[in-house]
Amino acid sequence: MDAEADLRLELRRVLTPAVRPNTLERYGAIAIMTYREPLPEGCPPDGAEAITAPRVVYRLVRSSPPTDYDFRSQRAERPAARFSASECQARGASVYANRRDAERQTEIPKLNRLAVCQVDLVVGAGRIKKTGGSSHYTWWPYGDYSILANCRMVIP
Repeated sequence: MDAEADLRLELRRVLTPAVRPNTLERYGAIAIMTYREPLPEGCPPDGAEAITAPRVVYRLVRSSPPTDYDFRSQRAERPAARFSASECQARGASVYANRRDAERQTEIPKLNRLAVCQVDLVVGAGRIKKTGGSSHYTWWPYGDYSILANCRMVIP
């Protein structure tokens, strides 16, 4: 085993599931990235991609301008609820790759008080996976990613 693999094994052994490590090589050193919310073992799931190039997603939010509260997962908002999605997906943030798909959600009576913001994801924003119809994705942001600094309203 190489040194990086040894480090990963040791980190998995000593860190709690709430601090799931992800290594990122930065300037020849290994930086440990933690997620914004505690994640279960194996989360993000296989197939979740690291954000390695800039991309834009859209998120439904309650307030304009958005606050950190608007980016909480379903699990953080409703800790005792049962969800049809996996626990891993319930601990991510729902976003849309297509602006119109996000806007359509606000036409649903239960969601018609929500607004839409555009979030610019850059390298180091976390991991993302397509998890639903249309252009729905689940995003697991890294804890140190400044979401609000990379967000702007498109439908107030």
